[in-house]
Amino acid sequence: MEKKPHRNQYEEPHFTCVIHYTEGCEKYISEFQQKKVAILRKHLELLNPAELEKFCNMLEEELLTKDREEQS
Repeated sequence: MEKKPHRNQYEEPHFTCVIHYTEGCEKYISEFQQKKVAILRKHLELLNPAELEKFCNMLEEELLTKDREEQS
């Protein structure tokens, strides 16, 4: 049986926004993504093999969960 929230119960706010892309924005998006990849690569190179294996398993599980949610 699903419990209904009390009418005065706090609810987390949900925000939405609209992103407007302009000409040439692909360059800035690409640069931003490259910086994120460089930071991640730097941290991954510091992991030992056991930590790297654990990270890969965690990432794979997260991607599988996300894929299942999108399909349902």
